Amino acid sequence: MKKKFILLVSLAFLFLLFENLHAQGFSYQFYGGGNINFQTVKYNFGVRGIDTSFFTDSKYALNFGFAARYDFPKIFGIRLEAQYSKKSGKIVSNKVGAIPGFTAVQRTYSSSYDYIQFGLLPQLNLPVITKSKIYLNAGPYFSFAFSSTESIVEETLLQSRSYSKDLSNDTKSYDAGLIFGLGIEYTEAPYIGFTAGIRYVMGLQNILDTPDKDKVSIKNNSINLNLGIILK
Repeated sequence: MKKKFILLVSLAFLFLLFENLHAQGFSYQFYGGGNINFQTVKYNFGVRGIDTSFFTDSKYALNFGFAARYDFPKIFGIRLEAQYSKKSGKIVSNKVGAIPGFTAVQRTYSSSYDYIQFGLLPQLNLPVITKSKIYLNAGPYFSFAFSSTESIVEETLLQSRSYSKDLSNDTKSYDAGLIFGLGIEYTEAPYIGFTAGIRYVMGLQNILDTPDKDKVSIKNNSINLNLGIILK
């Protein structure tokens, strides 16, 4: 119930915000694309001289969102956005029990988190040719999770089984970090344009909420590829 309330409040805030911005003549965007997701995992058990951090295997997901931007004179602007984004990670364990008389078991752990993400990104606009410009932006994001699950697949030479579990009690209901973006915009007419971009989303928040969260850290990371339409 709490997660549904957060989602509804976020969507209501987004609707009111963009209605107000549009009335003031701001440009805004509808965009979507794909994520290449992975996580940074680090163990801290007091052992010096040993790097215990690693990256999980990547997983792919979709994202879509809305953004409003105000351009100051010359080449500067600021972008405010709200986005649905699925973040995730995958860990494949080594086979266990690979000795005579036993069947080796390999487990794959795939975590998945659904977020409503808000970002505030100062932007640099660089004209390149008529009707087109390259943009660079960077800034913080803060997001609310409304779904956190993990699927586990166990495989042997004889059979395979899978099951899932809810991670909402073991992970935080929010995430935070930085966004670094690069893209190009093309304005076809005074009131419409198109955009394509790539960006790196770097999580700074340990998303675990367990008794050993000070010893184990998991942070979300993703590379986003997006296409969008600009309305003015």
